[in-house]
Amino acid sequence: MPEDPKLKGKVFAQFNEICPAHAIFTTNTSSLVPSMFAEATGRPERFAAFHFHDTRVTNIVDIMPHPQTSLEVVDLIEAFAVRIGQIPIMLKKENFGYVFNALIMELFKSAQTLAANDVASIEDVDRAWMGVMHTPVGPFGIMDSIGIDTVWKVTDYWAKIVKDPQQIANAAFMKPYVDKGDLGEKTGKGFYSYPKPAYAKPGFVASKK
Repeated sequence: MPEDPKLKGKVFAQFNEICPAHAIFTTNTSSLVPSMFAEATGRPERFAAFHFHDTRVTNIVDIMPHPQTSLEVVDLIEAFAVRIGQIPIMLKKENFGYVFNALIMELFKSAQTLAANDVASIEDVDRAWMGVMHTPVGPFGIMDSIGIDTVWKVTDYWAKIVKDPQQIANAAFMKPYVDKGDLGEKTGKGFYSYPKPAYAKPGFVASKK
């Protein structure tokens, strides 16, 4: 489901009609906070954000209650996370992007800005990050793994909210990829081509191409 609080609230309202009263609702939203659509769920006290990352590479999971979430529900969600082998990161208060996403969205914003303003190529942005941080993938490669459509929706949503010219330009930079269906790893093409992206090839960081 896209990062649209009205749509999320509408869907949860439909679930509220058919789910038993004791059911707990959670959302995996990447950048919104649960209070933005908690009332629409019909059971705000039994609702919180429960955000998984890429389970292929990590078992970190974020738990973010909102002011109306009951303490009992928070404890139940945390116990469930541990039971399924996850490491819960408990937020003390609502924060857009949780902890890791708040960090990485700033990285994405910086990478998009460098490319959108034609400061450096997509490949060189990734090579700079990979070469200094000694990581196997750079910010654009990570965006490919998440899905360019998802990253664009988040960027575009907040660009319209804050009306920041640079964020608007960053969203416009990614929009052609979305329009063409080049959404990243899941479609076989995005900023890179898959299943063998250039950044995964030996010598990528040191190469000129």
